[in-house]
Amino acid sequence: MDERASLSAVAARSTLGLVVWLDWTKRVELDGISPREELRMTSSRTRVVARLRAQPGEETELKSVLEGLIEPTRAEAGCLHYELWQNRADSSEFTFIEEWASDEALASHGESDHIRQGRERMRDLLAEPMDLRRYDRIR
Repeated sequence: MDERASLSAVAARSTLGLVVWLDWTKRVELDGISPREELRMTSSRTRVVARLRAQPGEETELKSVLEGLIEPTRAEAGCLHYELWQNRADSSEFTFIEEWASDEALASHGESDHIRQGRERMRDLLAEPMDLRRYDRIR
């Protein structure tokens, strides 16, 4: 099989969790949602990257507090994706990668009891204010 033929079917993971096979000349729809419709639906979503840095010696405690936020947050209405990552090169740095159905869902998350309690618990554990950034999908 030549290189062009092998590239004619490329697997791509869509943001809705559907596996869509892309062909050079056509797109296949799964579950009745075309890639164009999926792009329209996902363009209103809110994506967030939140970076937190622990005080020296407080990495384990901060990690514990942050891990405690995961399950209640994933159960919230409008939460589509919520993962906690730790920097390999700097164990004091943690990052949440989030996706919300809307700005309103994100605002509700920020007002939830578990997030309020988490903020209170981590107040003395952070080396600097949380760096929270919102992103819009371009393409």
